[in-house]
Amino acid sequence: MGVRFIKTAVVYFVVSIAVLTYMTLAGDQTAGPLSIITAVLGWCSLALTGIIYHFFPKAGENKLAHLHFWLYNTSLPLFLTGLLLELTDMSMVFPLVPVSVTLLSVAIFVFIYNVFLHVKKRRRL
Repeated sequence: MGVRFIKTAVVYFVVSIAVLTYMTLAGDQTAGPLSIITAVLGWCSLALTGIIYHFFPKAGENKLAHLHFWLYNTSLPLFLTGLLLELTDMSMVFPLVPVSVTLLSVAIFVFIYNVFLHVKKRRRL
């Protein structure tokens, strides 16, 4: 799962840079929070998670890691979409941001639980 998280992080990095490039070229800073959140929650967090899962295979290759991956990567795009709609004053009736950020929080708690359960110090012989 570590490699999958890292590759997904790169996709979010590209999205963040694309938003930043658009804002710069258009002279419109409205989507600034979107670029920052995409970079932090997408690029940085997922890359770091991938590194942790890579170096601690017991944490990276279990059902919790898979649950974490799918919950996180389902809720983050929904959260970013909802945030974009709110930033552009096109928010919908459905509470996209609260629902998606709640799912995102659940995914993060799954990750925390997984790390505390499976990341252990190696025994020396």
